[in-house]
Amino acid sequence: MSPKLLEKKNGMAYRNHTVKIDFHTHIYPDRVAFQTVSTVCQRAGIDAYADGTLEGLKRSMAAAGIGLSVVAAVATKPEQVVSIQRWLTAIRQPGITALAAMHPQIL
Repeated sequence: MSPKLLEKKNGMAYRNHTVKIDFHTHIYPDRVAFQTVSTVCQRAGIDAYADGTLEGLKRSMAAAGIGLSVVAAVATKPEQVVSIQRWLTAIRQPGITALAAMHPQIL
């Protein structure tokens, strides 16, 4: 059942529900997630809130009531951009979207 329309304002339909969005998340392919998260935490002197995997992000989202997470990937080398972008495209699903991977040398 879809939510009822509350009102139209400036041509936009407003509904009677809200969605929490986490607009800045980082996750990695399972094969590199543990090492990557460990390295980032050590270098930055911070603690991780999840394990850096897609499934870990989904668990974290469920626990926090988040309906949409936006993954921000980091390409540290220009040659990583294509493979990272392919992975980002593959993980998109309801509740998970991603920003494009970029590197300053290929802008």
